[in-house]
Amino acid sequence: GVFCSGGGTHVTHVTMLNDTALSGTLPSFIGLMSSLVHLRFSNTALRGTIPTEIGKLTALVALQLNGNQISGTVPTQLSGVPLNTLILARNRMHGAVPLFP
Repeated sequence: GVFCSGGGTHVTHVTMLNDTALSGTLPSFIGLMSSLVHLRFSNTALRGTIPTEIGKLTALVALQLNGNQISGTVPTQLSGVPLNTLILARNRMHGAVPLFP
């Protein structure tokens, strides 16, 4: 589901679980969702890479993209995001996870 704040004008939480009918890629405009606190797409059919624009999400504290078909590396831009939860298991990713402050 999608949860909003600010009278419904700011998306703060996006959660999709166990929905293999949900496919496609994370769009680069995800970086425009500046109020996003929690992004969770678990066990869906997302593919492609994590867009570098995700590093613009300065309110994001939880990113859970486990159980998809995401490939590539974790963008270094993510190191500037105040995450306290990062779950990327069961994907097709490789490489190191950037250091977080």
